[in-house]
Amino acid sequence: MAPRPRECADDWRLQTDNLEVRLTKDPFGIEIYDDDETLLYEDLKERSFMMDDLGRRWHYSVIDDHDHFYGFGEKTGSLIKRLRNMKMHQIDACGHDAVLSDPLYKHIPFYIRFNDATGKAAGIFYNNSFDSTFDMGREWSGYWDHYSYYCTDGGDLDMFFVNGPRVRDVVERYTDLTGKSVLPPLPSIGYAHTTMFYTELQHDVDKSILKFFDICEKNEIPIDEFQLASGYTCMPNGKRYAFCWNNDKFKDPAKFISDVEKRGVLLVSNVKPGILTSHPHFAEYQNGG
Repeated sequence: MAPRPRECADDWRLQTDNLEVRLTKDPFGIEIYDDDETLLYEDLKERSFMMDDLGRRWHYSVIDDHDHFYGFGEKTGSLIKRLRNMKMHQIDACGHDAVLSDPLYKHIPFYIRFNDATGKAAGIFYNNSFDSTFDMGREWSGYWDHYSYYCTDGGDLDMFFVNGPRVRDVVERYTDLTGKSVLPPLPSIGYAHTTMFYTELQHDVDKSILKFFDICEKNEIPIDEFQLASGYTCMPNGKRYAFCWNNDKFKDPAKFISDVEKRGVLLVSNVKPGILTSHPHFAEYQNGG
């Protein structure tokens, strides 16, 4: 049964089995309480939802000194993202700084907020794939309660609140909403190595990678997976042609793959998600649909 709204003097209230959602009338804002009457989430009143002349949409939330933030996809630095300002934009961030660079490859507008005073966690997910920014308390104004904000370049402010109270509860419910991962190959749980260095060499890349495996073995470093960067498809003209091997770099790809398997390493090859019009097999692929 859907929760029925109940009008009070200052707000509308919706009750579920575990939560009470209050929609304040003036100024408008969202407040969410659990069945212990603990405040789990609160909009920054009078600035809850805003839009500028460029069409960017803003959503402001109240935070406090006990809040810690985790998530946001692939980000550098500490796991705790308090006081970070982070851009959501996919970029090929080769050679990035492991502490300060932003953004990286994965854009996931979801985070978990854990409050160490209440011991309760909740998740916030924005169902929007536009480029966006999260500011988790870095911006500060003496006119307002301490706040975080989400700003998106376009689309809707389609926010999902994911209840806890434990972090694992948030993760379970978030993945109920967005989908769960399949069980990964067992080697991927071990030590996996990837680098562009080897496949950008001009000759004998296969021998260099196998030598790296020998170095790992000599130093008692178990390696379970090697992710082959796209340089194995890079031809003398500098173009990368998916499903092709550069035979100056790999004299015998089948033998190389066999040698990798004999060492007990799972080989994962990078495949670009597109075919260039100059690809040697372009006409064949085009005619084949």
